[in-house]
Amino acid sequence: MNYFTAEMDLSLVFRWLRSKIEVTENNIQITEPTTLLHVIPVGKADQNIPMSNVTASQVISHVRGKMLAGGIFLALCSLTSVTQEPLPALLGLAVSVLIIAGAFQSTLFIQRGGNDYAVSVPFTQAGKLRAVHNAIQGALEYTENKKNVTTNTDRIIEALDRK
Repeated sequence: MNYFTAEMDLSLVFRWLRSKIEVTENNIQITEPTTLLHVIPVGKADQNIPMSNVTASQVISHVRGKMLAGGIFLALCSLTSVTQEPLPALLGLAVSVLIIAGAFQSTLFIQRGGNDYAVSVPFTQAGKLRAVHNAIQGALEYTENKKNVTTNTDRIIEALDRK
């Protein structure tokens, strides 16, 4: 039984690059495309994280500085050549707007035993990422409550066995 499922775009421009995250009470299943030059999909990577190994999750919004600077540089170069070559300049401006918009990211960090697992998406997908975060938090609470019930039941059974 799926607790929660979400599909998210990994890029503003390349809509065919999609990630899928399924959260159940027992694990988190993440499917992401593997790409060549972050454009051409060449396969997929599946990650299965048992809920018992997850300690927390968090969503952070951030700006990728190099990407933002590159987009601004391209926009400035395009603006300077608008009078000489209007069509390439407008194309350069359109691409620079997409690059600048893509610099604003949201990242879901899943903290687990060992190292953290991160999924980054454009700011337009932040709502879905927060929904996944909430589902993980709910599954963690469910797992913790299940452990508490099991522990209490075992303690009661041991007390009855002693009598």
